[in-house]
Amino acid sequence: MGSQVTKKSKSSSKSHKTKPQIIKFETFDMPGPPPEPIILTSKNKAWADVIRNLVDLSVDKWVAEYHDPSIMDGSGWSLSICSKELNIQSSGMNAYPETFDAVQEVIERAAATAPPPTKPTYARKPRKCPNCGASPVASIMYGMPSLSHELMEKERRGEVVFGGCVIEMDGSQPSWKCTTCEMEFYKTT
Repeated sequence: MGSQVTKKSKSSSKSHKTKPQIIKFETFDMPGPPPEPIILTSKNKAWADVIRNLVDLSVDKWVAEYHDPSIMDGSGWSLSICSKELNIQSSGMNAYPETFDAVQEVIERAAATAPPPTKPTYARKPRKCPNCGASPVASIMYGMPSLSHELMEKERRGEVVFGGCVIEMDGSQPSWKCTTCEMEFYKTT
């Protein structure tokens, strides 16, 4: 099985376009509600310590997928890290790497020290995500749009995401979403 885990050297990371530094971690039960991911960016005060701890816990040795085929439901998880030091995408269903519990504790502890999320509002769509710096920021489409080739291409490029069938008329739904860190933004009313 090919691994999606790489450790970047400092010299190679400087030659590429700077990507947003982000950690996305989620756990979920099957069956169950969709997961609420923990999102950490390099703006988090504990970022350097988190990355150092994750390197010490050898997440760069994790394989892309962990799976126990003998269990049909149960627990799942995913971890995605994009930083100067680590680039990893790993996930699992009912199976875990040896250092999983310690990694989960490091990330959850850092998330607990982050300021509580606010409802970010803007008069117009941000050109890049104020949270992680990624671009483009996608417009959220609600309702039942005609799925044209052009619309599907916009979704593929991250310019649009689908927000579901229900359209709330009270302005309680976000207007835009970062497809990298999944932060949602609201239009000023």
